[in-house]
Amino acid sequence: ATSWNPYVNGAVYALALSGSTVYAGGLFTSIGEQPRNKIAAINMHTGHVTSWDPNTNSTVRALALSGSILYAGGDFTTVGGLSREYFAGILDPYEFLNQPTIVSIADVPNDQGGKVRVTWSKSISDQLGVLDQTAQYGLWRRIPAGGGALARAPMSLAKTTNDTLGTLYDLITTVPAVQAPSYNVVVSTLSDSSATGTHRYRYLVTAHAVDPSVFYLSSEDSGYSVDNLPPVAPGGACINGLPDGCIALQWNPNTTDHDVSYYNVYCSMTSGIPLGDCDVMCSTCDTSVVDSSAEVGQQYFYRITTVDIHGNESSPTSELSQVVLGVELTSLSASALEGNTVLLRWNTASEENNLGFEVQRQTERTIDWTVLGFLHGAGTSNAPHSYSYEDKNLQPGKYSYRLRQARTDGSSAYTWMIEVDVRVPAVFSLNQNYPNPFNPTTTIEYDLPRQVAVRLSVFDMLGGEVRTLVSAVQEPGYYKVILDAKGLSSGVYFYRLHAGKFVKVKKLLLVK
Repeated sequence: ATSWNPYVNGAVYALALSGSTVYAGGLFTSIGEQPRNKIAAINMHTGHVTSWDPNTNSTVRALALSGSILYAGGDFTTVGGLSREYFAGILDPYEFLNQPTIVSIADVPNDQGGKVRVTWSKSISDQLGVLDQTAQYGLWRRIPAGGGALARAPMSLAKTTNDTLGTLYDLITTVPAVQAPSYNVVVSTLSDSSATGTHRYRYLVTAHAVDPSVFYLSSEDSGYSVDNLPPVAPGGACINGLPDGCIALQWNPNTTDHDVSYYNVYCSMTSGIPLGDCDVMCSTCDTSVVDSSAEVGQQYFYRITTVDIHGNESSPTSELSQVVLGVELTSLSASALEGNTVLLRWNTASEENNLGFEVQRQTERTIDWTVLGFLHGAGTSNAPHSYSYEDKNLQPGKYSYRLRQARTDGSSAYTWMIEVDVRVPAVFSLNQNYPNPFNPTTTIEYDLPRQVAVRLSVFDMLGGEVRTLVSAVQEPGYYKVILDAKGLSSGVYFYRLHAGKFVKVKKLLLVK
């Protein structure tokens, strides 16, 4: 005798034989399952077992096979009904066992969503030497009604024709049959689940023989995808004080992620506390916000995060800190004057413990701020005051300026940032040196409207070249050269600028 136990603690009540397949009815306990009443089909050559429960809580007492109909007798409980003893006719049990079974439809972890992994167990014909051996599987996604995702899946799908299948489902992919116990493949969804709702999509698997007319459909099952990855934090975040005791925050839009929903701005009065302990000052779709509730002299700390449409939140930006201005600043402006000078002007309506203003500049080529100078403030005053500062000898380009308002108690705050363009000179020019007469040094300035080869030379009264100050290709801009007359005797000299086709000569006087 040869025996095998395909199930743990199986209780067999009935048997029926059909070719190489034996059908067993009874109470079976599969590994990892609770005891269930099932009908099992066992291939006597391979030992492969496939089982199904024809009714809820069925107890099969007798089995008989006639052609393609398997008759079962026993106690059956229909859904919503009571236990009754009757015969059940199961159409073509072999066909039922050939249906692949979807095991799970699970979100793919650690991705940006839009995909699920579908796993199914093989058809009983996915083995060598059987009639209508399974050649491949098809994976289908149900077409949502109206193009939108459906909330729930039906319990099962009856066998249908190829035409009907094609009108209800999109074919996602095909998988070759390789006699594996189970298969899995990553497939797409049409949208992700989020905090606003679960968007389920329904799939089924088909098992196909070489003969295109022979195929079997699994029951339908559903699953949903989730965006598991948070977006990146906003870049370029900066903070500035505003008039009337407000604080302004700005940052660059997140262009890395395509599913950005909004930004959270967190605020606290203590540095370095966990983000979860901070209050969300606001949520905004903009890339700037003004805190108008801040108090003069109080220091505030801010961090900004990105939130995507699925509720994933990025890590925060670096902490931004600002002390509210103790000055009511009514204006701050910058203008480019003729030549290469920028004029800064600002006015205050009142000042409180104001030590003064530090003027700072940033260029488009640098990220650091350069301190240009310091102007003393009015201390504490309710009268208006005006201030100005000139930034000279600038090359063409874009410049940013801000003021650091220093308080008498040692704290400070920054104004908002303003920008100004210093434009390229309109024409070539050579300016008169200064001072003139001079001893021992003098300054020569010239302007270039475009890139050109430049030669700046000094000649004596006889036309002899005594100095070559510049000999190079230079970019457009404003230039200043110092002539040191060491080694030259007193007298009249000439300096000449040769820039492309532009030639200009001026006279200078050295007096020792």
